[in-house]
Amino acid sequence: MKKIVILLVLILCTGMMTESFAQKDRRLSRGFSINLITGVPLSSYGGNIYENKSGIISGFKIGNRWYFTSSKKFEIGLMANWADISVAFNSTNLPMDYKSNQFFADFSVCEVGPIGTIPLADAIALDAYCNIRPTVLASIYSISPNYSSNETVSYVGGGVSYGLGTAFRWKVLNVGLEYVFGKVKCSDTNTDSGYPDITLKTDNFRILVGVKF
Repeated sequence: MKKIVILLVLILCTGMMTESFAQKDRRLSRGFSINLITGVPLSSYGGNIYENKSGIISGFKIGNRWYFTSSKKFEIGLMANWADISVAFNSTNLPMDYKSNQFFADFSVCEVGPIGTIPLADAIALDAYCNIRPTVLASIYSISPNYSSNETVSYVGGGVSYGLGTAFRWKVLNVGLEYVFGKVKCSDTNTDSGYPDITLKTDNFRILVGVKF
């Protein structure tokens, strides 16, 4: 009986919190956001390392926003994403019983840029934004026989990439589309290998689904 009462209290509290979030007008308010990321690489994604472009990109993004104007029809503010992390992986069978394994990671922190928001209706808003993304890129690439391992080449580098996006918001729900692009010069992590530096590209389209409180 005690467990049933506790469960009912938790359900009631959850319902009250959900109703509270639904009632507050969050269209032009500052707040915290978290989004899950899924995307597809473009043909230039990863430079010459990520050769098979048919993989899926996945990750997450957390951040804040602040508005500076006072209009009820259009607001301009600042978006800051504290962490934006995404990864992609492909394993492809090649001729002669060989396999290609590729891993690509994008670690971006303290992204900043302007955001504009238009309220469309009650509890509905449309965002548009541009981010400058301080980025660390990492890539691991290997070709090996299916029956044994082979040498793995890994690259890492830091630089700047960019993100252009738009999002549709209804109450706390956020659904957006984002285009990420940029080039980062990377070096082989094995300094004795003799491999030259390469340029890795972040070009991809993303779908973001999350919440903005």
